[in-house]
Amino acid sequence: MQSEEHGMRTHHRGSSSAAANATLSRKRGADTSQDKAERKRKTDKEYRERCKMKDKEKKNKLDALRLYNGHLRNQNDTLLNENINMNETLGCNKEEMKKLKNVFAQLKRKYDLEKVLVEALSEHVAHPYHRHIQFEDKHMKDIIAAAWPNLEEYLLLLKEENEKLKEKRRRYKVKEEALCAKIINDFEKLTEANSDSN
Repeated sequence: MQSEEHGMRTHHRGSSSAAANATLSRKRGADTSQDKAERKRKTDKEYRERCKMKDKEKKNKLDALRLYNGHLRNQNDTLLNENINMNETLGCNKEEMKKLKNVFAQLKRKYDLEKVLVEALSEHVAHPYHRHIQFEDKHMKDIIAAAWPNLEEYLLLLKEENEKLKEKRRRYKVKEEALCAKIINDFEKLTEANSDSN
């Protein structure tokens, strides 16, 4: 009887111990599941935080790129405007250079014309006159040499020749002034015609 009771107590203790172990195992299993769930929540939270940070960084980078892009557009617009202004300025400068070349060409033509006129005036007025005076001087010397034996008689002739020379000189001077006036008048007309044609 006592041995049966002892056996029952032993069996009861064994059952209680097994139950306790099973409860402990279940508790440990539950703790393990809770730990896993907590770790998962923590991991998910950290992941979401990282995603938020990345999204924030991307947004900041996009904002910075938008600002930079806007700055580049402004610079591009400025450069385009400067290029347009420069092209307009170059166009104006080309027109101005063209006008200056035309003015220079006109001045050169006028200078060449004046040079030709001066040469013509010198050739047709001054030189023949001087040659004629030289000829008349030689003629007078010849007359004086021939008339030396009859000096008194030839002094009158010399005086007459001198008066004739003065008259010729006066006529040459009138012709010279008339020719100069005509040349100047023709030059002015030519200059006005060139100005009107331009």
